[in-house]
Amino acid sequence: MKARIHGVTLDGTDSTNSPYTITSIDGWDDGVETRREAIDRPAAHGQFPTPGYLSGRLITINGEIYTSSPSEQDHAILRLTGLLADGSTAKFAVETALGSQWASVQRNGPPDIVRDRWGLLATYQLQFWAADPRKYGEVREYAAGEEAVQYGNFPATPKIIVNGIAESGYTVTGPGGRRVIVYHPLTAAVPHTIDFTTGGLYVAGQRIFGAITVYEPWTVSPGLPGVVTTVNGARTLRIQVADTFV
Repeated sequence: MKARIHGVTLDGTDSTNSPYTITSIDGWDDGVETRREAIDRPAAHGQFPTPGYLSGRLITINGEIYTSSPSEQDHAILRLTGLLADGSTAKFAVETALGSQWASVQRNGPPDIVRDRWGLLATYQLQFWAADPRKYGEVREYAAGEEAVQYGNFPATPKIIVNGIAESGYTVTGPGGRRVIVYHPLTAAVPHTIDFTTGGLYVAGQRIFGAITVYEPWTVSPGLPGVVTTVNGARTLRIQVADTFV
């Protein structure tokens, strides 16, 4: 196993050029807690069923730091103590025999570092918090009319890119007749991106508010059958979907 974050490689393999090894990682392969509102049934047994949602993901990594001099050890420790210390978010990517998966994380508390042999060996513990507990893998792209499939274990949220010309807008249709109707002009030079994660239309990287009049988003479930998406008129469409895991 290898993990990479913000230019730092934590290497759990037998052969590594990184000073940081991995002895254990918790919270990455585990599931996460489910949260839901509990509403008691008045004068009756039990509670009303309410939607359940996943909580965030706490990731804890333990390892060792191997160096050959006190200055090298100091530098290696300082890299960890400064990692995401400004409160920023970064991509935490993990490589295993099954491939690469990533999640967006922030630092959760300070690193715990203990010098075992001065200049030669130290141990560390890092904790990261992923507010979005989903892990993302390979991004697959499909054309209009093709069956979009993803190979994770959790419903994936797609991104749709529309090209062509439509002065008065267009309609994108997905599974079960679900629609997204856009009334913003589409030109040949600039494609439209409909992002179901953020719930908006983007043109040249800018979000366009009030451009969608009917919004019925959908997800792509793991495995078969997949999802077919189309667009009306003489326009082309691409749907991008990442393998999604929890």
